Amino acid sequence: MRNIKTNDIFELVMTRILDKLQKNFSLLSGKPLGKDIKQRHPGIFGEVKKQVAANERHSLTGNRWGDLTLKEREKMARIADFPVEQIAEELKPLFRKFTLDYGDFTNQAGVLAHSPAAFRHLYGLLDEWRDHGTLPRRLVEIAVVTASRVNECDYCVGHHGAALVDLGLGPETVNGILEMEPPGLDDRDLLVRDYARLVAERAWGIRDQVFSDLKKHFSEQQIVELTIRIGVTILFNKLNQALQLDMEDSVSADMRSKNITAESFSSGGDPGNKA
Repeated sequence: MRNIKTNDIFELVMTRILDKLQKNFSLLSGKPLGKDIKQRHPGIFGEVKKQVAANERHSLTGNRWGDLTLKEREKMARIADFPVEQIAEELKPLFRKFTLDYGDFTNQAGVLAHSPAAFRHLYGLLDEWRDHGTLPRRLVEIAVVTASRVNECDYCVGHHGAALVDLGLGPETVNGILEMEPPGLDDRDLLVRDYARLVAERAWGIRDQVFSDLKKHFSEQQIVELTIRIGVTILFNKLNQALQLDMEDSVSADMRSKNITAESFSSGGDPGNKA
């Protein structure tokens, strides 16, 4: 029996998925299937297979991760901190806010500073909302923690979960925010929680009824702001995970003192299909 490589499995799975999509399209449009799936989509099987092969070679050769355990790899940040003394003067007030005033985001700020434009606009947007946002901070933090739980971003759960406890919610709510009805959340809180989860999980499939419910409590400006805030959270979730940012010691200690765990207790039900 020949050795089956990752490329072989990938090609089989992709072929079946794309064939299924093409058949569904044909049924809906009445158009014939046409050429073989590989001929119809050469880019997918060309470029993507190259990336799979490269990843496979990387995992089998003597790379710097080879002798490390998963736990050790998770603790090793992939990008060094940008030297604080080299941060542009106009960005230093923002750096101070996100390392002292708004909490200890030192590890994230040190990495984000490599891109002055991202630092200026992403942190600048959050800073602007702090002063002039249209949403109560409690609702913002509920949305941020929910999206971060869905994406399993320990870094954001740690920072914003602690903030939710400071705002009066218990650790059982923060830890179980994906449960059907976490303690301490009122109807408006739950609506924001459900919306954040839907945006994070399947923004393409949110029912009109969800927006009808949102409009009973929020203006259109607030709904747009809430949606963007959830999207920014997802961006930071992926940044933190891809670059393996470490949790600051001060935040880890704060989590322990407030009994917050980074692991989600439950995925709960589907907020988009309530009876």
